[in-house]
Amino acid sequence: GTTMVMATHDLRLASKIAQEVVFLDAGSVVEKGPAAVLFSNPERQRTKRFIATLKQEAEKETGGEG
Repeated sequence: GTTMVMATHDLRLASKIAQEVVFLDAGSVVEKGPAAVLFSNPERQRTKRFIATLKQEAEKETGGEG
């Protein structure tokens, strides 16, 4: 297989192509694990806030169809 490392704030893209996700804050690992688990049920508050903020921004861009 092929391994790729990609940095993005695009949750849709990451959820479609990533098997594993690592959330970083100021260069430090906050949380890591399977993409499906982290996007649906993150353990850390920092990860939860990050995902919630990006979802709100996406909803604004799509008029709530996000």
